[in-house]
Amino acid sequence: MSENDADISDEQILDEFIIRRKRRSLTLGLFILFLALGLPCLMYFLDAGEAVGNAKYLGILSIVFMFVCLVVFEFINWRCPICSRYLKLSGNTTFCPHCKTRLKY
Repeated sequence: MSENDADISDEQILDEFIIRRKRRSLTLGLFILFLALGLPCLMYFLDAGEAVGNAKYLGILSIVFMFVCLVVFEFINWRCPICSRYLKLSGNTTFCPHCKTRLKY
């Protein structure tokens, strides 16, 4: 820990981690919502054939773009508030696996 990290209280660390968890849940929820709404539209365009032209490729690229954005956001957001290292996707997030900072009550 650096000198600045010692100034951060446990409550501030826990609050920051709660904010990161909420952002993560909101982003994942929005991705699932857009996917649920976008897949039927994409299926319609794929069934429509040549009448739609390149719109089907735009739909596929949109889904791929949303997924890439979700992955990038995950790597930026899902980090320890103290050491800023990436937290694993699964497992115990009560403590940071790197610096052992408590992240949950």
